Amino acid sequence: MRKIALTFLLIGITIIAFPQADTAHVRKTRMYSLSDDFTTIVPLKMDTMITDFQDHKVINRYTPFYASLGNYGLPVLELDFFKRNIDQDNFVYRHYLPYMHHPGNKVFIDTQVPFTELLFTFGGGRTQAEQTFQVRHSQNVNRFLNFGFDFDVINSLGQYSYQASDNKSFTLHSSYTGNKYKLYTAWSLNSFTGARNGGISDISQIETLDTRDLPTNLGGLSDASSKFSSMDLLLVQKYTVGGSAKPQADTSRTRKGSGVSGTFSHIFSLERGKMFYADDYPENDYYDTTYISGTKNNVPTFDSLFYRVLRNSLRFDFSTGDDRKFQFDIGVGISNELNVYKQIRPNFDTIFFSDTLEWNRSSNAVFGSLENKIGEGFGWQASGKLYLTGMKAGDIKLNGKIYARFGKGRLASELYGKGYFINQEPSFWLQSWGSNNFIWNNDFGKELRIKVGGGYSIPGIRMDLSLDYTLVTNYIWFNNEALPAQYDGAISVLALRANKGFGFWKFRWDNKILLQQTSHQDIIKLPFISAKSSFYFDHLFYFKITDGRLGFQIGLDAIYNTSYFADAFNPATGFYHNQDQQEVGNYPYVNAFINLKLKRTRIFVAFEHVNHGMFDLGSAYSYVPSYLMPVRMFKYGVAWTFYD
Repeated sequence: MRKIALTFLLIGITIIAFPQADTAHVRKTRMYSLSDDFTTIVPLKMDTMITDFQDHKVINRYTPFYASLGNYGLPVLELDFFKRNIDQDNFVYRHYLPYMHHPGNKVFIDTQVPFTELLFTFGGGRTQAEQTFQVRHSQNVNRFLNFGFDFDVINSLGQYSYQASDNKSFTLHSSYTGNKYKLYTAWSLNSFTGARNGGISDISQIETLDTRDLPTNLGGLSDASSKFSSMDLLLVQKYTVGGSAKPQADTSRTRKGSGVSGTFSHIFSLERGKMFYADDYPENDYYDTTYISGTKNNVPTFDSLFYRVLRNSLRFDFSTGDDRKFQFDIGVGISNELNVYKQIRPNFDTIFFSDTLEWNRSSNAVFGSLENKIGEGFGWQASGKLYLTGMKAGDIKLNGKIYARFGKGRLASELYGKGYFINQEPSFWLQSWGSNNFIWNNDFGKELRIKVGGGYSIPGIRMDLSLDYTLVTNYIWFNNEALPAQYDGAISVLALRANKGFGFWKFRWDNKILLQQTSHQDIIKLPFISAKSSFYFDHLFYFKITDGRLGFQIGLDAIYNTSYFADAFNPATGFYHNQDQQEVGNYPYVNAFINLKLKRTRIFVAFEHVNHGMFDLGSAYSYVPSYLMPVRMFKYGVAWTFYD
């Protein structure tokens, strides 16, 4: 609570210290991020909706379908194959990405008055409490210059032993959007600590024992834990020549004004991180081998790795301007990457058990992009990147999208197609790894992915249909022994998604369905059906005396997937891997909830896993083999948003 009070104090000091200027220029508060290539503004909506407020977890912003270890804040795996991150630079921390502040999800705000957003949630008993806290604050010093920060905390003790998580993420950001010169910069820190219990050793005992008394595979002697910490710095500078290049309050493009213009950009990013795994009793037979400790030397495990990547890119973008019916943009650039990798490795010496080794790599690439818009109803985009020299020499990434918009008002719709061609070098950590329990040295070939897809959406009637198909050659996965392996043939994956909301009087029924099929279920294991459904009563109360309005929702939501041999989790590496011993799924996980909204204050009360032990559906449920999801838990949360 002291930390929360201090945060509120800092917000108050910031508001007093930086009074707003230039109040004569009235404009709306807008929130936005930057595109993958950091050249385009992507507008974001202010999250003040009451619907789905009970789904406050950050992973739900990415996908409703994911596997977890039974406690919020621990590594997750997306069940939607096409939602899984395939950027090899992110490989070592890919299961933490939904929680992280990183260069790809920076949020900027342009506001005339101070903007503050707070969210606090609490659930479970005192010894099993799950707490989250989020604060976002931003304000402009003048019309062009903005400062702000984001701070997210997840602290959850968990219902099962040795399962606690403690995650913290912080970002300090600033933007300057002048007529010719623009600057976007952000500095982020992440720190994620989680206990590792190796799963429940005898799930059947949940019928007779309290959740905290269930025996785990890595118990008190091991006291196993993992920690991941990272820092990143992003600096994007843009200077426009020609055109008016005036700040655009409501456009999605920052590099275009009225008339032909060109923009020079410099994009700098620095990322570095560390990962640790500790086990005080490595001879507990959970792992088959102990390379550093030795069979007669029970030296505690302390595996560690370090990475750092420094990127510099220079590019030039030419635009015909956004005031023309026919718009054409072209961009070209060059980039350089410098990588450093470090890891403690076994040396099989009888005196010195391990050494820290270091590798330095570099890569150079050229890239370009094309975009064409004809009016507001049709357009296409294409981009590509080719690595010429260094560690990634020969890697190529091509992306494309085409879209057409139809209709107006409630029936306004969009039809789109998209795809990519990616031929890339596997992550350094897939090629080379050393630790107390796992060693591998591989010579994997480049992985080739070809994806095509498309969709049709009508937001006005809450309908969205999409289809994705991919063909992967030289696919790399973790096998039943938790070791990386490569399949030199071709594997296909097909996914069909359907999202549709229905309404009758004041009742709402929202549905999301995902169907997936792969040609090699023994390698890529996916549930055939994943579904989420919410049924609730929605009403707006009006109080005539006070002229107040209170939004109210009460209902149930459920998530379900068909049974399949889900991936297991390896605590030592932190990666998910194949297994064929235990099926999970074919069980509805049901929550009851009440959502309230009064002006810009939102409140939820939820009773999660309300069906635990009911109707002979079983008393336990897992998304990951041996890792049980929480039993019934009461949870509440409140959010405040202040702006305008």
